[in-house]
Amino acid sequence: MVSILRIDREGAWYADDNQIIRREIVQLFAQHLERDDNGGFMVCLGQDRMLVKVDNVPFVVTGIIPGDGTISVRLADGRELELPEEPVELVGDVPYVSLRWPRDTRIARQAWWQLTDYLEENCGQMRLCYKLKTWPIERLA
Repeated sequence: MVSILRIDREGAWYADDNQIIRREIVQLFAQHLERDDNGGFMVCLGQDRMLVKVDNVPFVVTGIIPGDGTISVRLADGRELELPEEPVELVGDVPYVSLRWPRDTRIARQAWWQLTDYLEENCGQMRLCYKLKTWPIERLA
């Protein structure tokens, strides 16, 4: 029996100390990840609950997929989702987006480099621009 689930800094999932390599299991757990009352995380499947230790954030963007009218992101867990229409937030030099909760998704360095192809500056404000969509970039203290 697994005693704890963990998501490492790069978005890989572990059962105890063993990396979960079956993508469909990782995606199932990621889709059923919830916040608990104390701000922690747990996987909720029916009546079953399992605590999840998260080293940094629960989700990591590992790739960028330019589409017809928007940008999609590939997550470390294998899912592909549209880049949310919210600001990209820089904490120091680390970019984050909010998929489900504020700043719950770190953009990995290689994905950030892909996004820099779409960076523009307008009146001192940086933003990502792709076709008709824009995402402001906000620097947080």
